[in-house]
Amino acid sequence: MTRRSKTQTAESKPSGEFEALLSNVKTSVGTGREVMQHLRKSLDSAGFPAAIAPYRKMCDTLLGQRLWARDIEGDPLRAEFEELAREAQAVSEILAPYAELVQRLGAVAMVEAPTQPVPQLDPASEAVLAALGQAPRPMSRTRLREATGLAAAALKHALGQLADEGRIEEVRSGGRRLFRLSQEAVDADARDGRWNGE
Repeated sequence: MTRRSKTQTAESKPSGEFEALLSNVKTSVGTGREVMQHLRKSLDSAGFPAAIAPYRKMCDTLLGQRLWARDIEGDPLRAEFEELAREAQAVSEILAPYAELVQRLGAVAMVEAPTQPVPQLDPASEAVLAALGQAPRPMSRTRLREATGLAAAALKHALGQLADEGRIEEVRSGGRRLFRLSQEAVDADARDGRWNGE
C-alpha cells in the first residue's frame, strides 16, 4: 500500500475534502519554491557567492594573526580580537537559523518521519564541543573563549545547554571551574569517528 492509499484507496473516488487538502499542499509547495527562488536571486545579486573566497581568506588571516598576537606578553590585542569575535557571533546568530532551515528544505523531498526527536545544536554549542573534543585536558571558560571566539554570554549559554543535555561535565581543579566532554559524549564521538581526524 502506498502513502496515498493510506489516505485515499485506489477503489474510491477522491473526496472533495481530500482534493482540497491536496490543492492546499500543492499551493504551499509552490509558495515555498518561489520564496527560495527569490532568496537565491537576492543573494546572487548581492554578491554573496563571489564574496565567500575573500571572506574565507580574511578569516584564515585573522585566525593566524590571533595565534601570533596571543603569544605576545600581556596579550595587548586581546580586547580587539574579543570585539571582533562579538561582531562575528552576532552575524552568526542572524545567519545560522536561515542556513539550518534552508538545509532542511534542501532535503525535503526525502524527508521521513523521525522515530525520535533529534536535538539540534546551535553553532556556539557545536564550537564548544569541537574545542573540548580536541583538547587534551579539561578547559576553563577563558581557554574556551580563546578557542571558540565566543562572547562570554554566548559561551555561558552554550555551556548551560550542553550541561543540561549531559554532553559536558564540570570539574574542579584548585578552585577553578573546568569543563570536559561527558563520558557519554566521548563514547558517542568514538562511535562516530569525531574529533579524531577521521
